[in-house]
Amino acid sequence: MLVSVVIPTFNPGPDLDAGIASLVAQTLPPDEFEIVIVDDGSTDDTPAHLDELATRHSNVVVVHSDHSGWAGRPRNIGIRQARGEYVQFMDQDDQMAPDALRRLVDMGRRNHSDVVLGKVVSDFRTVAPGVYRDNREACTIHDAPVIDSLTPHKMFRRAFLLERGLEFPEGKRRLEDQLFVVKAYFAARVISILADEPCYFYLQRTDRRNAGATPLDPDAYFGNLREVLEVVIANTEPGERRARLIGRFCRTELVGRLSRRALLGWDAELWGRMFANVRSLMVDFVDDRVLDDLDAVTRVRADLIIENDPDALLELARRTLALRVPSRIEGARWDAGRLKIGYVVEIEQPDGTPLLFDRVGDRFVLGSVLMGDIRPDPIDVTADLKRIRATAFLRERATSVEWPVSTRLTIDPTAVTGGSVGPATQVRLPIHVVATLDPELVAGGRSLPTGDWVLMTRLAGLGVDITASLGGARTEDPTAKPLPPLFRSPDRLITLRSTATEGASVAVARVDGPPTDQVIYRPPTASVWRATAGLARAGRRAYARLPSSLQGPAAAAYRAMRTQIRGKR
Repeated sequence: MLVSVVIPTFNPGPDLDAGIASLVAQTLPPDEFEIVIVDDGSTDDTPAHLDELATRHSNVVVVHSDHSGWAGRPRNIGIRQARGEYVQFMDQDDQMAPDALRRLVDMGRRNHSDVVLGKVVSDFRTVAPGVYRDNREACTIHDAPVIDSLTPHKMFRRAFLLERGLEFPEGKRRLEDQLFVVKAYFAARVISILADEPCYFYLQRTDRRNAGATPLDPDAYFGNLREVLEVVIANTEPGERRARLIGRFCRTELVGRLSRRALLGWDAELWGRMFANVRSLMVDFVDDRVLDDLDAVTRVRADLIIENDPDALLELARRTLALRVPSRIEGARWDAGRLKIGYVVEIEQPDGTPLLFDRVGDRFVLGSVLMGDIRPDPIDVTADLKRIRATAFLRERATSVEWPVSTRLTIDPTAVTGGSVGPATQVRLPIHVVATLDPELVAGGRSLPTGDWVLMTRLAGLGVDITASLGGARTEDPTAKPLPPLFRSPDRLITLRSTATEGASVAVARVDGPPTDQVIYRPPTASVWRATAGLARAGRRAYARLPSSLQGPAAAAYRAMRTQIRGKR
């Protein structure tokens, strides 16, 4: 028995059957995996339905348990019941891709992995994109961004869990999955990441009553978060590693929790309890090393929390949440079978005017629009401009599968006419981005499947983190000639679309053959593409290991070589 899929259930409704069907359809032979369903005292017809499933499928095992109120206890029962070499946790309302179990087990056995992460897709929550950018055969919590993925939907070596005594906290509580996963990450000798193919579909329930949607009790939630942070402290020494890990929680669960749009609907009592709990954890766990690594606006937020100024923090949150980041497509073209799109993003105020910055010499200072009376002293953002990330990715409309697109950005400070105040000149900071999409490689090193793929852009930095469709209400010049479709012989048609309401998208369709009056591109054979992708991944890994003094010359040599090769095509 290679793997046991453990599923806790409680009154799952109609969503469970689709999840079971996705497991029954696995390419892994049925006698090599089992489906262990632990029912946590369902009060509807679920117990009888599960027993009926077990009679129809020889690899379905059902365990009936008294109601405990949360997923921890049934998952622990599943670990003890499991017979597989690996245990894959799955929620009752989710699904798995047909080849997921086979590939995850293969990766785990090949690397003797203790934990294997498979690419997660969600139709209602953001999935940390940095975790699933590339396959990683072997890594640890210290050399890969796995700390950004703390949900339990992963595969664990069962002997590893038993030897380390790893169990989920039981009872009705929050963050039981984070506590379990963080402990497992620190204990694991080898963690592997399968990123080149969707494995796990983290789906919105049909009744929209996913476990994480229940109202949050600040005292209980942040009390549980304290336990997670204590695990990080217990397993690290003061220094860069600890600061990086604590920084993740500082940005997302602490400062980030008091910066989200949801807070606009909180009443004064809830806001006060949230603030008090966050401040308690900030004071106890966040030191200067963590604070110094924050961008300027997030640092101001953190300082306001530590200084116990909830009114100023709330006002800053209102101002930043009102900002927008529209994008405008400047041009698009096919280049040797690749789609290149140039676009501009810029932070705007609610009235549509750009957010202005003050330029004093070679320094850039955030103006008074955001800070005003909150922080009257200038906020220098020069270093933050180098850390801005404007990224692009594709999202398939039907499945929500996402793939990153290669991007290159430049920031072009533009002086505002009549915007000089004393020694300072007011400037706009439009960010120019070139996204390069290779349809033969973009989907995890494979060809982009047929479907309708929305182009998305994300701007992270300077106190904002906004994702939106590329273009949207801001499209290119409507009089410009539309980009012709690209036929990839012999049977694929790829078309760039752009509308004022939905932005840009890429449609991939199967056709019988390309018309003679259209653009035709015949890509190299699949073996050449695979070899090229492998060399590119190896090159990126080698580049990352170079000293900073050598990275600039190496990048220049690569660009020169690429230009020469393209000139010979």
